[in-house]
Amino acid sequence: MLCDSHKRALLASSALAAALALPALAQTAAPASARLTEVTVTATRVRTSAQKTPIALTVYSADKLQQQGVHNLQALQSIDPSINITAASGEPYVAVRGVESTDTTEIGDPAVPIARDDFFTNRSYSIGSSLYDVQRIEILKGPQGTLNGRASIGGQINIVTNKPDFDHFGGYLNVEVGDYDTINTEAAINVPLNDKIAFRFAGLEQYHEGYTPMTNGQRGNASRGQSGRVEMAVKPFEGLSVNVSYQDDHVNDVGDVSYNTALGQVQHFTTSTGEINSHVPQYNTLHGHRFKWDAVYDKLPFGLSLTYSGGYDHQDWNHGTDATNYSEFPASRLFTQNESPVTWNHEVRLANDPSSRWTFQTGWFHFSEENNLNSSEIDVANEPGFTGANFNNVTGITFLYDVRTQSNGYFGQSSFKVNDQLKVTGGIRYDEDMKIRVGEANLYFPGLVYPWEAPFTTASTPGNGETHDNRTIFMADVDYTPTPNNLIYVKYSTGYKPGGFNSNGDAPSVNYGPETLTSYEAGSKNWFLDHTVQANADVFYESYNGYQASQLTSVLGGASGTFNVGAAKIYGAEIQGIWLIPQIGRFDTNAAFLHTAFAKGITVANGGSVDESIGGNQLPN
Repeated sequence: MLCDSHKRALLASSALAAALALPALAQTAAPASARLTEVTVTATRVRTSAQKTPIALTVYSADKLQQQGVHNLQALQSIDPSINITAASGEPYVAVRGVESTDTTEIGDPAVPIARDDFFTNRSYSIGSSLYDVQRIEILKGPQGTLNGRASIGGQINIVTNKPDFDHFGGYLNVEVGDYDTINTEAAINVPLNDKIAFRFAGLEQYHEGYTPMTNGQRGNASRGQSGRVEMAVKPFEGLSVNVSYQDDHVNDVGDVSYNTALGQVQHFTTSTGEINSHVPQYNTLHGHRFKWDAVYDKLPFGLSLTYSGGYDHQDWNHGTDATNYSEFPASRLFTQNESPVTWNHEVRLANDPSSRWTFQTGWFHFSEENNLNSSEIDVANEPGFTGANFNNVTGITFLYDVRTQSNGYFGQSSFKVNDQLKVTGGIRYDEDMKIRVGEANLYFPGLVYPWEAPFTTASTPGNGETHDNRTIFMADVDYTPTPNNLIYVKYSTGYKPGGFNSNGDAPSVNYGPETLTSYEAGSKNWFLDHTVQANADVFYESYNGYQASQLTSVLGGASGTFNVGAAKIYGAEIQGIWLIPQIGRFDTNAAFLHTAFAKGITVANGGSVDESIGGNQLPN
């Protein structure tokens, strides 16, 4: 009898073996119009066919997203089983293969960064307004740190928008109408002025009523937002191309609805009419604008090219959620989050001709964010029938922080073609990360605890903190192409996500360390039957260390804070297949098997502020 773990390992290895054996299938001719098309990606920072790129990835074109009804980031998980997207206090975070970061505070870093045209932000407030006039979305699985961004320990999502076209004038208009008064409108127009200057204008408006009725008369999980983007492409002389874009985002809706309760306790939080109990008005507003630019010069000596990419992003985000708990305090409460992060990206990259037998890329990447935070817990009004004190518009605690995050990465990657079929690749990156926070938490105890009978009523807790981390990460890959239609690869890579310090407002901050991940992967990508069948598969094993989670601790006065709680193991297999039958249809499959387990002896704080043992349990998400 095979144990469960052996069965899972056998399943994973069998999936890969099937893909490796498929090259034996006969190739039959099909008309060019009845073939699956090649998809170009930039996962390795140069343009390559997805089927010739030795990375576990899935790519979704604009047509595919439209066909599948994917109009926002969260909907991606409905068509790709390797990712999971969750909203936490108005900010979505992404998990790939179970690796994620639930810390969406001003100190947290995403474990799966989302790059919009190679621009990275730590805050995901406006991610939902970026999915329009999209050329493709690339989902990269496993650590991507040597060439792609920072902190991409679990993977990365690349959103690539359409660029100005010098050859064609035209545009499109899409309107989607549905229930809950849904009206989604997307439009774009391309305007070439001549062979040296072209413009592209694109916009989006989304609206639907909330799906969740609340007792205060609002409807949660509504959508109301607009975004517009203008981009200019310039070719001033041979060898130089420049792109400059500006995007403006507006959101004004109720946002996600949360209900806090102790872990493991059944709570009837809806009324007999199906409404969510809500005692205060909730809101989610955003105004953001982003400038992005890049320049490429490919006429340097020895076939070298130089690329500079940069960008500036400023977001003003205001979010209010219900924090009422009458069993703890006799007043309805609102928790407000107000943040204004300013983010800069700069990258300089030098590369030689990607068609050479020996290729290389090397460069420097800089990320910085300065965030002003003003968040409060406000007692809005007394509990109905309570007359012991006046809690109308009383602020119990206010967090006033200025946070600076900075990262510098120095990277290099090189490939050598041993022959026409065999290629070896190696990469290295050194990252330096810094976080600094100054400010304080101001407490008014009569607005936090009832009854309050101590002689003092106010206190101020310094929120200062500082952390510095650095790591060197590596990648090695061997890929083999027995035929032009088949690729087999094995890959080793490491990943790193910086540490930080907890955000507790009752005691001084305490630092925690980075997370690290080591990944081993093997895969195969194949075309069959004259490009009418695509079959890809991969298996992987990952060792995940320094997992960052919330724990109760005496150093924070018995409260919870973020710490490195332990390690985890992850393994699994992924399969993607497409079968195009001319004059009949197209069949797609996308499947994943994932096994995750925490090491023994790990405890974390649950929703009821009690430490629970999770050793041996699977990872969340």
